[in-house]
Amino acid sequence: MVGLDRLPPERRTRLLYPSNGLDMEGTIKVFLVDDHPIVRQGLARLIAQESGMTVCGEAEDAPAALRGIDEERPDIAIIDLSLRSGDGIELIKSLRFRFPDLPVLVLTMHEEFFYAERALRAGALGFLTKQEDSDNVLTAIRKLLDGEIYVSDRLSPRLLKRLLTGEGDSGDPPVARLSDRELQVFKLIGLGRGTQEIAPKGWGREKTRQLFQLLITYRNTPLEREQIYEHLWPGADPAISGRNFKVALNTLFNVLEPERKAGSDSAYILRDGSIYRLRPGADLWLDADQFVNAIQAAEQSSVDQSDQVLSALETAMRLYQGEYLPDTRYESWAAAEREHLAVLFLRAADRLCELYVDGQRYEETIDLCYRILNQDNCWERAYRHLMIVYDRLGNHGQIARTYQRCQQTLGDELAVSPSNETETLYQQLTAKIGK
Repeated sequence: MVGLDRLPPERRTRLLYPSNGLDMEGTIKVFLVDDHPIVRQGLARLIAQESGMTVCGEAEDAPAALRGIDEERPDIAIIDLSLRSGDGIELIKSLRFRFPDLPVLVLTMHEEFFYAERALRAGALGFLTKQEDSDNVLTAIRKLLDGEIYVSDRLSPRLLKRLLTGEGDSGDPPVARLSDRELQVFKLIGLGRGTQEIAPKGWGREKTRQLFQLLITYRNTPLEREQIYEHLWPGADPAISGRNFKVALNTLFNVLEPERKAGSDSAYILRDGSIYRLRPGADLWLDADQFVNAIQAAEQSSVDQSDQVLSALETAMRLYQGEYLPDTRYESWAAAEREHLAVLFLRAADRLCELYVDGQRYEETIDLCYRILNQDNCWERAYRHLMIVYDRLGNHGQIARTYQRCQQTLGDELAVSPSNETETLYQQLTAKIGK
Protein backbone atom coordinates (compact mmCIF):
# COMPACT_ATOMS: atom_id res chain seq x y z
CA MET A 1 0.00 0.00 0.00
CA VAL A 2 1.39 3.39 -1.05
CA GLY A 3 0.58 6.42 1.06
CA LEU A 4 -0.97 9.76 0.13
CA ASP A 5 2.39 11.49 -0.04
CA ARG A 6 3.14 9.58 -3.27
CA LEU A 7 0.26 11.29 -5.09
CA PRO A 8 0.73 14.40 -7.27
CA PRO A 9 -0.39 17.55 -5.40
CA GLU A 10 -3.48 18.11 -7.55
CA ARG A 11 -4.81 14.58 -6.88
CA ARG A 12 -3.83 14.83 -3.22
CA THR A 13 -6.05 17.92 -2.89
CA ARG A 14 -9.10 16.39 -4.51
CA LEU A 15 -8.83 13.29 -2.32
CA LEU A 16 -8.61 15.29 0.89
CA TYR A 17 -11.57 17.40 -0.15
CA PRO A 18 -13.78 15.13 -2.27
CA SER A 19 -16.79 16.77 -3.91
CA ASN A 20 -19.05 13.74 -4.06
CA GLY A 21 -18.83 12.59 -0.44
CA LEU A 22 -20.99 10.02 1.30
CA ASP A 23 -24.76 10.06 1.24
CA MET A 24 -26.78 11.62 4.03
CA GLU A 25 -26.79 8.42 6.06
CA GLY A 26 -23.02 8.07 5.80
CA THR A 27 -23.25 4.96 3.63
CA ILE A 28 -20.44 4.32 1.16
CA LYS A 29 -21.93 3.87 -2.33
CA VAL A 30 -20.00 1.41 -4.50
CA PHE A 31 -20.45 0.97 -8.25
CA LEU A 32 -19.36 -2.36 -9.82
CA VAL A 33 -18.10 -2.78 -13.40
CA ASP A 34 -17.38 -6.36 -14.47
CA ASP A 35 -18.48 -8.43 -17.45
CA HIS A 36 -19.14 -11.54 -15.32
CA PRO A 37 -22.47 -11.47 -13.40
CA ILE A 38 -21.21 -14.04 -10.91
CA VAL A 39 -18.31 -11.75 -9.97
CA ARG A 40 -20.64 -8.80 -9.50
CA GLN A 41 -22.96 -10.92 -7.37
CA GLY A 42 -20.08 -12.09 -5.20
CA LEU A 43 -18.82 -8.56 -4.68
CA ALA A 44 -22.33 -7.32 -3.92
CA ARG A 45 -22.74 -9.98 -1.21
CA LEU A 46 -19.34 -9.14 0.24
CA ILE A 47 -20.09 -5.42 0.35
CA ALA A 48 -23.62 -5.96 1.74
CA GLN A 49 -22.10 -7.74 4.74
CA GLU A 50 -19.97 -4.72 5.56
CA SER A 51 -21.60 -2.09 7.75
CA GLY A 52 -21.83 1.30 6.07
CA MET A 53 -21.39 0.06 2.48
CA THR A 54 -23.86 -0.61 -0.30
CA VAL A 55 -23.76 -1.35 -4.02
CA CYS A 56 -25.58 1.46 -5.80
CA GLY A 57 -25.22 0.18 -9.37
CA GLU A 58 -23.64 -2.32 -11.75
CA ALA A 59 -22.48 -2.44 -15.39
CA GLU A 60 -20.88 -5.00 -17.67
CA ASP A 61 -19.36 -2.61 -20.23
CA ALA A 62 -17.86 0.87 -20.53
CA PRO A 63 -20.86 2.78 -21.98
CA ALA A 64 -23.23 1.41 -19.32
CA ALA A 65 -20.65 2.21 -16.63
CA LEU A 66 -20.37 5.84 -17.70
CA ARG A 67 -24.14 6.24 -17.75
CA GLY A 68 -24.65 4.46 -14.44
CA ILE A 69 -21.95 6.38 -12.62
CA ASP A 70 -23.34 9.65 -13.96
CA GLU A 71 -26.77 8.73 -12.59
CA GLU A 72 -25.77 7.19 -9.26
CA ARG A 73 -22.80 9.38 -8.29
CA PRO A 74 -21.09 6.64 -6.23
CA ASP A 75 -18.31 7.24 -3.73
CA ILE A 76 -16.05 4.63 -5.35
CA ALA A 77 -16.03 2.40 -8.44
CA ILE A 78 -14.59 -1.12 -8.66
CA ILE A 79 -13.63 -1.94 -12.26
CA ASP A 80 -12.33 -4.97 -14.14
CA LEU A 81 -10.00 -4.38 -17.09
CA SER A 82 -11.72 -6.87 -19.42
CA LEU A 83 -15.25 -5.73 -20.25
CA ARG A 84 -17.99 -6.88 -22.59
CA SER A 85 -17.64 -3.66 -24.59
CA GLY A 86 -14.80 -1.18 -24.28
CA ASP A 87 -11.41 -1.37 -22.57
CA GLY A 88 -10.95 -1.01 -18.82
CA ILE A 89 -7.90 1.27 -19.07
CA GLU A 90 -9.73 3.60 -21.46
CA LEU A 91 -12.77 3.59 -19.17
CA ILE A 92 -10.58 4.67 -16.25
CA LYS A 93 -9.20 7.55 -18.34
CA SER A 94 -12.74 8.64 -19.22
CA LEU A 95 -13.81 8.48 -15.59
CA ARG A 96 -10.85 10.56 -14.50
CA PHE A 97 -11.90 13.25 -16.98
CA ARG A 98 -15.65 13.13 -16.35
CA PHE A 99 -15.61 12.41 -12.62
CA PRO A 100 -12.22 13.58 -11.28
CA ASP A 101 -13.32 13.12 -7.66
CA LEU A 102 -14.24 9.44 -8.05
CA PRO A 103 -11.72 6.92 -6.64
CA VAL A 104 -11.32 3.85 -8.86
CA LEU A 105 -10.21 0.43 -7.62
CA VAL A 106 -9.19 -2.10 -10.26
CA LEU A 107 -10.10 -5.71 -9.45
CA THR A 108 -9.00 -8.01 -12.25
CA MET A 109 -7.63 -11.40 -13.18
CA HIS A 110 -4.82 -9.77 -15.18
CA GLU A 111 -1.19 -9.92 -14.05
CA GLU A 112 -0.45 -6.98 -11.75
CA PHE A 113 3.15 -6.53 -12.90
CA PHE A 114 1.88 -5.83 -16.43
CA TYR A 115 -1.24 -3.81 -15.68
CA ALA A 116 -1.06 -2.09 -12.30
CA GLU A 117 1.16 0.80 -13.35
CA ARG A 118 -0.93 1.37 -16.47
CA ALA A 119 -4.10 1.47 -14.40
CA LEU A 120 -2.59 3.93 -11.91
CA ARG A 121 -1.30 6.15 -14.72
CA ALA A 122 -4.79 6.12 -16.25
CA GLY A 123 -6.28 7.39 -13.00
CA ALA A 124 -7.01 4.40 -10.75
CA LEU A 125 -5.99 4.66 -7.11
CA GLY A 126 -5.90 0.96 -6.30
CA PHE A 127 -5.13 -2.37 -7.97
CA LEU A 128 -5.96 -5.89 -6.81
CA THR A 129 -6.11 -9.23 -8.57
CA LYS A 130 -9.08 -11.54 -8.10
CA GLN A 131 -6.79 -14.02 -6.36
CA GLU A 132 -6.59 -11.69 -3.35
CA ASP A 133 -8.42 -12.44 -0.12
CA SER A 134 -11.86 -10.82 0.03
CA ASP A 135 -10.89 -8.84 3.14
CA ASN A 136 -8.30 -7.02 1.04
CA VAL A 137 -11.06 -5.67 -1.20
CA LEU A 138 -12.79 -4.05 1.76
CA THR A 139 -9.47 -2.73 3.05
CA ALA A 140 -8.67 -1.26 -0.36
CA ILE A 141 -12.05 0.49 -0.55
CA ARG A 142 -11.47 2.20 2.78
CA LYS A 143 -7.87 3.09 1.94
CA LEU A 144 -8.91 4.75 -1.31
CA LEU A 145 -11.65 6.73 0.42
CA ASP A 146 -9.03 7.86 2.95
CA GLY A 147 -6.95 9.27 0.09
CA GLU A 148 -4.34 6.53 -0.23
CA ILE A 149 -3.18 4.37 -3.13
CA TYR A 150 -3.58 0.65 -2.52
CA VAL A 151 -1.57 -2.09 -4.21
CA SER A 152 -0.38 -5.48 -3.01
CA ASP A 153 2.72 -5.89 -0.89
CA ARG A 154 4.28 -7.84 -3.77
CA LEU A 155 3.92 -4.92 -6.13
CA SER A 156 4.80 -2.00 -3.85
CA PRO A 157 8.63 -2.23 -4.05
CA ARG A 158 8.66 -2.50 -7.85
CA LEU A 159 6.11 0.27 -8.29
CA LEU A 160 7.95 2.61 -5.96
CA LYS A 161 11.18 1.95 -7.84
CA ARG A 162 9.50 3.02 -11.07
CA LEU A 163 8.02 6.14 -9.49
CA LEU A 164 11.25 7.22 -7.82
CA THR A 165 13.79 6.32 -10.52
CA GLY A 166 11.74 6.03 -13.70
CA GLU A 167 13.29 2.62 -14.28
CA GLY A 168 11.64 -0.76 -14.38
CA ASP A 169 12.83 -4.09 -13.13
CA SER A 170 15.49 -5.53 -15.42
CA GLY A 171 13.49 -8.74 -15.44
CA ASP A 172 10.37 -7.12 -16.88
CA PRO A 173 9.19 -8.95 -19.99
CA PRO A 174 8.93 -6.96 -23.27
CA VAL A 175 5.13 -6.77 -23.05
CA ALA A 176 5.50 -4.59 -19.93
CA ARG A 177 7.07 -1.89 -22.12
CA LEU A 178 4.16 -1.66 -24.54
CA SER A 179 2.05 1.49 -24.62
CA ASP A 180 -1.56 1.18 -23.47
CA ARG A 181 -2.84 1.16 -27.06
CA GLU A 182 -0.21 -1.37 -28.17
CA LEU A 183 -1.11 -3.62 -25.28
CA GLN A 184 -4.79 -3.36 -26.20
CA VAL A 185 -4.03 -4.44 -29.77
CA PHE A 186 -1.61 -7.12 -28.55
CA LYS A 187 -4.33 -8.61 -26.36
CA LEU A 188 -6.86 -8.67 -29.19
CA ILE A 189 -5.00 -9.73 -32.31
CA GLY A 190 -1.32 -8.86 -32.09
CA LEU A 191 0.59 -7.85 -35.20
CA GLY A 192 0.75 -11.02 -37.19
CA ARG A 193 1.87 -12.96 -40.20
CA GLY A 194 -1.49 -14.30 -41.31
CA THR A 195 -2.88 -15.69 -38.06
CA GLN A 196 0.53 -16.02 -36.38
CA GLU A 197 1.07 -13.35 -33.76
CA ILE A 198 4.33 -11.39 -33.62
CA ALA A 199 5.01 -10.90 -29.92
CA PRO A 200 6.92 -7.75 -28.84
CA LYS A 201 10.17 -9.66 -28.40
CA GLY A 202 9.73 -11.07 -31.91
CA TRP A 203 10.93 -7.79 -33.41
CA GLY A 204 14.42 -8.43 -32.12
CA ARG A 205 15.27 -4.77 -31.69
CA GLU A 206 13.38 -1.52 -31.35
CA LYS A 207 14.66 -0.02 -34.61
CA THR A 208 13.24 -2.97 -36.55
CA ARG A 209 9.78 -2.15 -35.32
CA GLN A 210 10.34 1.58 -35.88
CA LEU A 211 11.43 0.92 -39.46
CA PHE A 212 8.15 -0.88 -40.13
CA GLN A 213 6.22 1.93 -38.42
CA LEU A 214 8.07 4.49 -40.55
CA LEU A 215 7.21 2.65 -43.78
CA ILE A 216 3.58 2.40 -42.69
CA THR A 217 3.49 6.12 -41.87
CA TYR A 218 4.91 6.97 -45.31
CA ARG A 219 2.93 4.20 -47.02
CA ASN A 220 2.00 6.49 -49.92
CA THR A 221 5.41 8.15 -50.23
CA PRO A 222 8.62 6.36 -51.32
CA LEU A 223 11.59 7.11 -49.04
CA GLU A 224 15.21 7.49 -50.06
CA ARG A 225 17.61 5.45 -47.97
CA GLU A 226 19.17 8.66 -46.63
CA GLN A 227 15.76 9.90 -45.52
CA ILE A 228 15.31 6.73 -43.51
CA TYR A 229 18.74 7.25 -41.97
CA GLU A 230 17.80 10.76 -40.87
CA HIS A 231 14.43 9.69 -39.47
CA LEU A 232 15.70 6.75 -37.44
CA TRP A 233 19.30 7.77 -36.67
CA PRO A 234 19.25 11.59 -36.84
CA GLY A 235 22.70 13.15 -36.82
CA ALA A 236 24.55 9.82 -36.89
CA ASP A 237 27.50 9.14 -39.15
CA PRO A 238 26.15 7.91 -42.55
CA ALA A 239 28.33 4.80 -42.43
CA ILE A 240 27.00 3.85 -39.00
CA SER A 241 23.43 4.61 -40.10
CA GLY A 242 23.95 2.42 -43.15
CA ARG A 243 25.05 -0.55 -41.07
CA ASN A 244 22.20 -0.04 -38.61
CA PHE A 245 19.69 0.19 -41.45
CA LYS A 246 20.94 -2.99 -43.08
CA VAL A 247 20.59 -4.91 -39.82
CA ALA A 248 17.12 -3.47 -39.13
CA LEU A 249 15.91 -4.19 -42.67
CA ASN A 250 17.14 -7.79 -42.72
CA THR A 251 15.61 -8.38 -39.30
CA LEU A 252 12.33 -6.92 -40.55
CA PHE A 253 12.33 -9.26 -43.55
CA ASN A 254 12.86 -12.20 -41.21
CA VAL A 255 10.08 -11.05 -38.87
CA LEU A 256 7.49 -10.46 -41.59
CA GLU A 257 8.45 -13.34 -43.89
CA PRO A 258 10.37 -16.03 -42.01
CA GLU A 259 9.97 -18.46 -44.94
CA ARG A 260 11.19 -16.01 -47.59
CA LYS A 261 14.24 -17.15 -49.53
CA ALA A 262 17.30 -14.91 -49.37
CA GLY A 263 17.47 -12.58 -52.36
CA SER A 264 13.83 -12.99 -53.37
CA ASP A 265 11.42 -10.06 -53.45
CA SER A 266 9.54 -9.19 -50.28
CA ALA A 267 5.76 -9.38 -50.34
CA TYR A 268 5.57 -6.33 -48.08
CA ILE A 269 8.50 -4.03 -48.82
CA LEU A 270 9.38 -2.74 -52.28
CA ARG A 271 12.94 -1.71 -53.03
CA ASP A 272 13.85 0.28 -56.15
CA GLY A 273 17.54 1.11 -56.02
CA SER A 274 17.96 3.30 -52.96
CA ILE A 275 14.21 3.89 -52.57
CA TYR A 276 12.02 1.92 -50.15
CA ARG A 277 8.29 1.79 -49.51
CA LEU A 278 5.49 -0.58 -48.59
CA ARG A 279 4.61 -2.65 -51.63
CA PRO A 280 1.39 -1.35 -53.24
CA GLY A 281 -1.29 -4.01 -52.98
CA ALA A 282 0.51 -5.88 -50.21
CA ASP A 283 -1.66 -8.08 -48.03
CA LEU A 284 -1.86 -5.56 -45.20
CA TRP A 285 -4.92 -4.31 -43.34
CA LEU A 286 -4.27 -0.88 -41.81
CA ASP A 287 -6.86 0.58 -39.50
CA ALA A 288 -5.65 4.10 -40.31
CA ASP A 289 -6.49 3.61 -44.01
CA GLN A 290 -9.86 2.06 -43.20
CA PHE A 291 -10.59 4.97 -40.85
CA VAL A 292 -9.85 7.53 -43.58
CA ASN A 293 -11.88 5.54 -46.11
CA ALA A 294 -14.89 5.52 -43.78
CA ILE A 295 -14.72 9.29 -43.32
CA GLN A 296 -14.38 9.82 -47.08
CA ALA A 297 -17.44 7.61 -47.64
CA ALA A 298 -19.40 9.82 -45.25
CA GLU A 299 -18.20 13.01 -46.95
CA GLN A 300 -19.04 11.71 -50.42
CA SER A 301 -22.57 10.67 -49.49
CA SER A 302 -25.35 13.02 -50.55
CA VAL A 303 -27.52 14.94 -48.11
CA ASP A 304 -30.45 12.55 -48.53
CA GLN A 305 -28.26 9.53 -47.64
CA SER A 306 -28.28 10.15 -43.89
CA ASP A 307 -28.28 6.45 -43.04
CA GLN A 308 -25.13 5.85 -45.11
CA VAL A 309 -23.44 8.88 -43.52
CA LEU A 310 -24.35 7.67 -40.04
CA SER A 311 -23.09 4.14 -40.73
CA ALA A 312 -19.81 5.38 -42.22
CA LEU A 313 -19.12 7.74 -39.32
CA GLU A 314 -19.89 5.05 -36.75
CA THR A 315 -17.48 2.73 -38.56
CA ALA A 316 -14.83 5.44 -38.37
CA MET A 317 -15.40 5.86 -34.63
CA ARG A 318 -14.94 2.13 -34.05
CA LEU A 319 -11.70 2.18 -36.03
CA TYR A 320 -10.16 5.16 -34.25
CA GLN A 321 -8.81 3.81 -30.96
CA GLY A 322 -6.61 6.67 -29.84
CA GLU A 323 -3.60 8.56 -31.08
CA TYR A 324 -1.55 7.14 -33.92
CA LEU A 325 1.45 5.05 -32.81
CA PRO A 326 1.54 6.45 -29.26
CA ASP A 327 4.98 4.97 -28.60
CA THR A 328 6.37 7.30 -31.31
CA ARG A 329 4.93 10.41 -29.65
CA TYR A 330 8.31 12.13 -29.66
CA GLU A 331 9.36 11.02 -33.14
CA SER A 332 9.01 13.91 -35.60
CA TRP A 333 8.34 11.58 -38.55
CA ALA A 334 5.04 10.40 -37.02
CA ALA A 335 3.75 13.81 -35.90
CA ALA A 336 2.06 14.91 -39.12
CA GLU A 337 0.14 11.64 -39.57
CA ARG A 338 -0.86 11.63 -35.90
CA GLU A 339 -2.19 15.18 -36.11
CA HIS A 340 -3.94 14.49 -39.43
CA LEU A 341 -5.81 11.48 -38.07
CA ALA A 342 -6.67 13.25 -34.81
CA VAL A 343 -8.22 16.20 -36.67
CA LEU A 344 -10.18 13.84 -38.91
CA PHE A 345 -11.48 12.06 -35.81
CA LEU A 346 -12.54 15.27 -34.09
CA ARG A 347 -14.39 16.60 -37.14
CA ALA A 348 -16.06 13.28 -37.88
CA ALA A 349 -17.04 12.76 -34.23
CA ASP A 350 -18.45 16.27 -34.10
CA ARG A 351 -20.58 15.60 -37.16
CA LEU A 352 -21.77 12.30 -35.72
CA CYS A 353 -22.76 14.11 -32.51
CA GLU A 354 -24.99 16.37 -34.58
CA LEU A 355 -26.66 13.36 -36.19
CA TYR A 356 -27.12 11.71 -32.80
CA VAL A 357 -28.76 14.86 -31.38
CA ASP A 358 -31.07 15.12 -34.39
CA GLY A 359 -31.97 11.45 -33.93
CA GLN A 360 -32.57 11.93 -30.18
CA ARG A 361 -29.81 9.44 -29.39
CA TYR A 362 -28.80 11.40 -26.35
CA GLU A 363 -26.83 8.83 -24.36
CA GLU A 364 -24.67 8.08 -27.39
CA THR A 365 -24.16 11.81 -27.87
CA ILE A 366 -22.91 12.17 -24.31
CA ASP A 367 -20.51 9.23 -24.64
CA LEU A 368 -19.10 10.54 -27.92
CA CYS A 369 -18.75 14.10 -26.61
CA TYR A 370 -16.66 12.90 -23.71
CA ARG A 371 -14.58 10.85 -26.10
CA ILE A 372 -13.95 14.03 -28.09
CA LEU A 373 -12.97 15.90 -24.95
CA ASN A 374 -10.60 13.11 -23.95
CA GLN A 375 -8.86 13.71 -27.28
CA ASP A 376 -9.04 17.52 -27.15
CA ASN A 377 -10.47 19.08 -24.01
CA CYS A 378 -10.69 22.47 -25.74
CA TRP A 379 -13.04 21.27 -28.51
CA GLU A 380 -15.73 23.80 -27.65
CA ARG A 381 -18.48 22.37 -29.84
CA ALA A 382 -18.52 19.21 -27.71
CA TYR A 383 -19.44 21.27 -24.67
CA ARG A 384 -22.29 22.84 -26.64
CA HIS A 385 -23.57 19.45 -27.75
CA LEU A 386 -23.55 18.33 -24.12
CA MET A 387 -25.47 21.38 -22.90
CA ILE A 388 -28.13 20.87 -25.58
CA VAL A 389 -28.52 17.18 -24.68
CA TYR A 390 -28.66 17.82 -20.94
CA ASP A 391 -31.34 20.47 -21.58
CA ARG A 392 -33.45 17.98 -23.53
CA LEU A 393 -32.98 15.38 -20.80
CA GLY A 394 -34.01 17.92 -18.16
CA ASN A 395 -30.66 17.61 -16.36
CA HIS A 396 -30.25 21.30 -15.59
CA GLY A 397 -27.44 20.87 -13.10
CA GLN A 398 -25.26 19.27 -15.75
CA ILE A 399 -25.81 22.24 -18.06
CA ALA A 400 -24.16 24.54 -15.54
CA ARG A 401 -21.40 22.06 -14.72
CA THR A 402 -20.62 21.56 -18.41
CA TYR A 403 -20.43 25.30 -19.06
CA GLN A 404 -18.23 25.84 -16.00
CA ARG A 405 -15.88 23.05 -17.10
CA CYS A 406 -15.70 24.57 -20.59
CA GLN A 407 -14.98 27.99 -19.12
CA GLN A 408 -12.28 26.69 -16.78
CA THR A 409 -10.62 24.46 -19.38
CA LEU A 410 -10.42 27.17 -22.04
CA GLY A 411 -9.07 29.60 -19.46
CA ASP A 412 -6.46 27.19 -18.11
CA GLU A 413 -5.33 25.77 -21.46
CA LEU A 414 -5.69 28.71 -23.87
CA ALA A 415 -6.24 31.77 -21.67
CA VAL A 416 -9.49 32.56 -23.52
CA SER A 417 -13.16 32.69 -22.65
CA PRO A 418 -15.92 30.63 -24.26
CA SER A 419 -17.04 31.89 -27.66
CA ASN A 420 -20.10 34.09 -28.11
CA GLU A 421 -21.96 31.08 -29.52
CA THR A 422 -21.29 29.04 -26.38
CA GLU A 423 -22.11 31.95 -24.08
CA THR A 424 -25.36 32.68 -25.92
CA LEU A 425 -26.42 29.03 -25.81
CA TYR A 426 -25.75 28.85 -22.08
CA GLN A 427 -27.75 32.01 -21.40
CA GLN A 428 -30.67 30.74 -23.49
CA LEU A 429 -30.75 27.38 -21.74
CA THR A 430 -30.48 28.80 -18.22
CA ALA A 431 -33.14 31.41 -19.01
CA LYS A 432 -35.54 28.60 -19.90
CA ILE A 433 -34.96 26.95 -16.52
CA GLY A 434 -36.33 29.91 -14.61
CA LYS A 435 -39.54 30.04 -16.60
